[in-house]
Amino acid sequence: MACITLLSDFGTKDATAAIVRGILMQQNPHLPIYDITHDVIPYNISQAAYFLKSAYSYYPKGTIHIILCGIFMTKEPSLTISSYNGHYFVCTNNGIIPIALEGHVLESWIFPNLDRNDTFTSWIKSTGKLIKKLPLTGADNNGLKKIELLGTNKPATNKIISSNIEVIHIDQFENVVLNINQEQFYDITYNMPFKLQFMKVEEIREISTNYSDVREGYKLARFNSNGYLEIGINKGKAASLFGLRLGSKNNEIKIILE
Repeated sequence: MACITLLSDFGTKDATAAIVRGILMQQNPHLPIYDITHDVIPYNISQAAYFLKSAYSYYPKGTIHIILCGIFMTKEPSLTISSYNGHYFVCTNNGIIPIALEGHVLESWIFPNLDRNDTFTSWIKSTGKLIKKLPLTGADNNGLKKIELLGTNKPATNKIISSNIEVIHIDQFENVVLNINQEQFYDITYNMPFKLQFMKVEEIREISTNYSDVREGYKLARFNSNGYLEIGINKGKAASLFGLRLGSKNNEIKIILE
């Protein structure tokens, strides 16, 4: 059964997420609503994309994923919907969807009736109206206009240079997730000897499979269940010990071929 998911940087200390659910329930009472998370770091597009990529495919096809991050980061608000692999993604046009779907070909449309005077609740009400237009099958799709999303032209396997490697998530155990997946990592290293260097002095020279591959208290690098490179410590807290922070150029993360 199709449903709606919500992903936002609203947090849970006020009623904002509940307001979103209430508006959508009034307009689409037949669709259950589930939360992916509301704990994205504010305005952190990379982390939002990471959470979306991690979760969306576990929901049934036909699900509408609403990403409420950075809605009003631009002067002109936008409301777009994209279709991929049987799922719909509703977002503002700020690059999250192409990052999350790693360059896969998308069909995308823009809802044409927003302007700079629209409020947050206007955006949500428009989202409810947009959902009522689904599925998108006709040539004009009830007045929606075709659009190419920001970031769509970036190739899925861009080689990442050291200056672009950043921390996109720190989990409950303080494992540190980087913005590089397994395919991109091997595209950089070509299976050559390497060292993953961070905080100027810390180095890891191999990829582990499990935390138990190293002794308790020792650091390791591995690809997590979502396929992203992760720095951790067996039964330790990598973020605190090494001083690694979300984003932050001060992390000085590099991959050096040897």
